[in-house]
Amino acid sequence: MELIIQSGGAIVVIGMIIKLIITVISVTKLTRFERIFMTEYKKITIFLTEVITAILIISTSVTLIYSVTEDNPRLEQIAAFFLVVFIVLSVCLTVMYKLITIFVKQSFRFFFIDENETKLYIHKMLTETEVIVSEDSNYNDHSKNFRIIKREDIYRKNIEQE
Repeated sequence: MELIIQSGGAIVVIGMIIKLIITVISVTKLTRFERIFMTEYKKITIFLTEVITAILIISTSVTLIYSVTEDNPRLEQIAAFFLVVFIVLSVCLTVMYKLITIFVKQSFRFFFIDENETKLYIHKMLTETEVIVSEDSNYNDHSKNFRIIKREDIYRKNIEQE
């Protein structure tokens, strides 16, 4: 019976890892331009999927190495080891990501020329159908000069990168 439970658990874990890998591969193929037309919710979901996939793969690998090199480890020991590695990696990767985003800034911007010959920068999606744009290339939450336009209005424009 224990073998059946372990096999079932292994199948579930392998299935989850395969699903996460497929999701990460499809998401990493998105260009920066395609990512600009995503809501914050989708961006966060993608980021979490990528991070959790990496953490699961590394944790599983380290746990497998531990279980092979240790003399007859109990299932509880293996589960506890996996949990500890997973938590430590989660904290480390989160801190590393925050440090990288502080020091490495992306310096590209997308813009288009509207019907009034005004250069409008595309900043982010507000909802699935609305986009925040402004004449100023630097946008933050305290900006006052911005517009909200329909996403479809941008599709007819020639979008360029700066």
